[in-house]
Amino acid sequence: MPQSLIHLASAVTTGFSLIAIICVLVAWVYIRQLRHQEKIIRSAAHKDRRRVIDAILSRFSIDCSNLSQDQQYKLAHAQIHGQRWQIGFWSLCAVLVAVVSAYAIKADPQVDHVPESAPVGEQAAGQFTVPSLRDDQSTGDVVLPFALRTISPATLNDELANGGDVSITGSGGTTPVQITRDGDLFVLHTRETERKTIRILGYSGSSKITRTIVMSGYTAAHVPCDFRAIYLPAASFNLNDNILKLALGLSNSATSCANVDKDLVVWKLIRDATNSLTNLNYAKYKPLIEYHWARANYKACTILAYDQQCQIGEEAFVALTKVNFEGLGLNKRFKDSIMEDIETVPLRISYAKLRSAFGYRDYLVSARLAEDLLTKFDDKIDQWEKVSISKSRLYADAAVSWLHYADSLTPVADLDHQGQRCESYERALYFAQRALWFNFRQEHVSLIERKISDCKQRLR
Repeated sequence: MPQSLIHLASAVTTGFSLIAIICVLVAWVYIRQLRHQEKIIRSAAHKDRRRVIDAILSRFSIDCSNLSQDQQYKLAHAQIHGQRWQIGFWSLCAVLVAVVSAYAIKADPQVDHVPESAPVGEQAAGQFTVPSLRDDQSTGDVVLPFALRTISPATLNDELANGGDVSITGSGGTTPVQITRDGDLFVLHTRETERKTIRILGYSGSSKITRTIVMSGYTAAHVPCDFRAIYLPAASFNLNDNILKLALGLSNSATSCANVDKDLVVWKLIRDATNSLTNLNYAKYKPLIEYHWARANYKACTILAYDQQCQIGEEAFVALTKVNFEGLGLNKRFKDSIMEDIETVPLRISYAKLRSAFGYRDYLVSARLAEDLLTKFDDKIDQWEKVSISKSRLYADAAVSWLHYADSLTPVADLDHQGQRCESYERALYFAQRALWFNFRQEHVSLIERKISDCKQRLR
């Protein structure tokens, strides 16, 4: 077998590239048979040549009874040459498919080893992706400037808030720290490994408005925003047809850091108003309102790094599985989009929570979250494919999480504690060996095996 095929086979990581390799191998064997037949024709004695040619041409279902022996000889050569050319052409196509597939896997951070640089939140058809876990231990500063704005309850127009107090509390802190306003902006400083609780006190007219937001430093660092705005909800709000129309337009355009928070606030106001006894006329639109509110929470989770919105959005989309969207006059395309969001968004949020736990260095939580997603993966394999997260990616995430968790357990003389450390390394190895990423296994399996060996030496 050619060495190039052996090297190509080592790069097989998908079913598609495996089929391509099999096709190449079959073609290679068949071409060798054709060459062998051609050699037999050339080497056959003159008295045996007619019998050999008849046997070969019969395989091509050709009636050559009216041809001379010389014509039959040329025809057999032409048929073999043509078959070799066709098989060679299609085998070359299969090789190219396998090479392109292997290259795509190498280049795509979702199907290669755990990426060193995570992709930012991409947006396509209302869907937002999230980065996977990384092996680096960056704890760099994250600077989040934002403006404070108010929303008009009549037009949903917004303007810069007049005044307002902003304070923050760190992950383990209890004493709020005041943030001073610098021109039109407040500037929040955090780190990738921190959660910051932002408490806002502002005014809408003469009414006092408060908001509390929990910000994920890890998500914020990986989904950079040029400009952020935090909106204060209106003190009084009356739902009408015009407001609902404006909100729907806002929802379709709310894909950037500047207006996602506004979308969240507006749909919260509409949802609360719909639940009020004074707005029974809009009760029939409740399924659509619940969907847009859930989607606003999801976008706030993945784009603005609002930690609490991840859980709220996940629960809201799960609740939508029991909602009937018939009778709302929705076109098929929009309805299909809603159904796909209901299927896939909870998975996206679950993975975002796993990533955030890893970012906070809560490795045990991220490891268990990865294991939980793996146990349910086969039941939702089509949905995972839609969000472009493979089972190998989750295997790798579980392996990296268990590896870092074991590393975080300081080696001690206590045998029980040391045994727990060894067990964590073994779990890391179990998942690393199941990831179908050649580079990842090559980088991690031998490393984890050495750590297991060293750990067990301490138990003796």
